[in-house]
Amino acid sequence: MRGYTLNTKRLMALFLLVQCFSCSDEGGNEDENGQDTAFEPIEITFTENFLIECNEIRTIEGVNLSLQAYTQQDLGEGFAEELIGTCNLGASSFFTENREGHPFEGQVAFFFFGGVFEIDFATFEGVSRITLDIEDNCGSGCSVAKLYNGDTITAEAANTVSNPNQEALVFDNISNEATRVRMFTGEGAIYRIRLE
Repeated sequence: MRGYTLNTKRLMALFLLVQCFSCSDEGGNEDENGQDTAFEPIEITFTENFLIECNEIRTIEGVNLSLQAYTQQDLGEGFAEELIGTCNLGASSFFTENREGHPFEGQVAFFFFGGVFEIDFATFEGVSRITLDIEDNCGSGCSVAKLYNGDTITAEAANTVSNPNQEALVFDNISNEATRVRMFTGEGAIYRIRLE
């Protein structure tokens, strides 16, 4: 009987050991070295002195931000040809502190018209959602953001409301191939960029 009890203990220990080694975190986000590779959310807001010149790159939280010239692909059909190649007709940052009831009261917004604001997140893996909190001042459909995989547009979002309302342009269920978002507006502002 003693030999049988000893074997049962060994089997039980072996079972627990195997079960323990087969455990992993529920996300399954580990590389070959067992390091966690889950994407940590990033939230980008702007400072009072955030000003960007055409083709200048500012890196915040590892995300490259730049203001670039319009391309035909950015504008699509129905926009003035003379805009192609123009950049930074006007850009500034401003506080919303005197706008009572504003959802971003007390925060700084990056305001621009003319040019394309690019958010390049190609160095990150695992981004599944991007949200741009914006305010548009030129009418429904005037602020447009496009999600790119390389040079291919994979999704598009545009504002549905205009001044003084704020809204979120959201890209959900993004594939790992997505590399950047380009946003243009006739006149608008970005308050916050969230990558999840």
